[in-house]
Amino acid sequence: MHQHRLFAALVAGIAASLSSSGWAADDGRVIQLAIQADADMNAFEVENKFTTARGSTSGFNFGEITVDPIDPASFTLISSIVRRGIFEAAPAADDPRGVLVEPLRGQDNAWWIDLRDPDKFLDAMTVTAMDAETRAEQVEELRPAPRTDTAQPLRYHSPGSYILKLRKGLAPRGAVLTVSSEGAAGKAEQVSIGWPDVGRCYLVTLSGVTGDERRLFESLKDPRKVGNAIKEIYPSTATLIVGSFRDLKTDIDWGLNVVRLSYLVPVNATPRRLWLRFPMTEAEEAAVRADLDARLAPADGFKKLPAWLAERKLPAGELIRPGGEAWLEIPVDPASRTFEVTAPIDTRAWRRLLEESPGRVGDRAILVWEFQSPANPADREIIKVAGERYQRERFGWWLTGLPKAPLE
Repeated sequence: MHQHRLFAALVAGIAASLSSSGWAADDGRVIQLAIQADADMNAFEVENKFTTARGSTSGFNFGEITVDPIDPASFTLISSIVRRGIFEAAPAADDPRGVLVEPLRGQDNAWWIDLRDPDKFLDAMTVTAMDAETRAEQVEELRPAPRTDTAQPLRYHSPGSYILKLRKGLAPRGAVLTVSSEGAAGKAEQVSIGWPDVGRCYLVTLSGVTGDERRLFESLKDPRKVGNAIKEIYPSTATLIVGSFRDLKTDIDWGLNVVRLSYLVPVNATPRRLWLRFPMTEAEEAAVRADLDARLAPADGFKKLPAWLAERKLPAGELIRPGGEAWLEIPVDPASRTFEVTAPIDTRAWRRLLEESPGRVGDRAILVWEFQSPANPADREIIKVAGERYQRERFGWWLTGLPKAPLE
């Protein structure tokens, strides 16, 4: 079971709910804050506010900070617990005629536009947006680009679905869509939609906390110490205990020469397998990315990459060892939204390397999601998640958990 204390806060551009394992008492604690920010505030800016506040706070400190994107529903749930239901979930902009607009998780100012009908096409889009700096309204006339043209603000993704990505500081307020249907030439309709004002949501984790966190909150609220300071914060006097009558594994489960973790299937996708390259240093990650980019550059690169990855997969019965270059293949059940990643590792070799040369042990990972046609298993391709063919992650639990992993 996990024990946390909850808080919530509102910022001029940031809102937060917070949980911690105690109140200004035990050292080395972990504090987690659910943050709601303006649509143009990225994870780095959120992190910078906390590090800036720490620098001007006495009697409080933390060792590490991580900022991870979360969906608005998760923020709303935590806020409702802390504030006893004061917050209400902001629904996505769902037009009565079937158009759905929702933010793309993990991407700043990017939106998923779903016409809810694979036989419908978005011919053009007129977006009305507000500039965050000048507060002036702007009108953007857009036409969908091919899905491979990621530099364009509006592009096709899949039948009936499109991705809109506006420049930083431009917040959409509404749009008029020109929508046509298969077999109905010359009969395009105009669909006006509003925009979901959900902002961006993040989970901020402060590790190695010492001192009184209330001192940090005071600094975060002080505009002399932090730009765009927190306006409100909602501490809870109760402790939240999370438990289950089900036999569930912990998020990270270290075994003998193995580590297991639960993972979520990407939204709006049904991959058949996940390819994982892990662990890597920054230099190793850069080399792998350069290789992937070169192989994905041709128009059919995303179709050829699955076979290339399969040739380099970790053989059954072997362990992930330092210096290895194999990819771990993880099957994904398309009917489930979660699955377990089981990574066979040479724990003793990794621990020895971490002790002798810590700079050679990284926590970086690259994830590649593969789709396989149920009707034709030979038809395989690398799908895009959040607009990219592969995802980069940092597994902080690897470096902190490895020294304690069992050796026998």
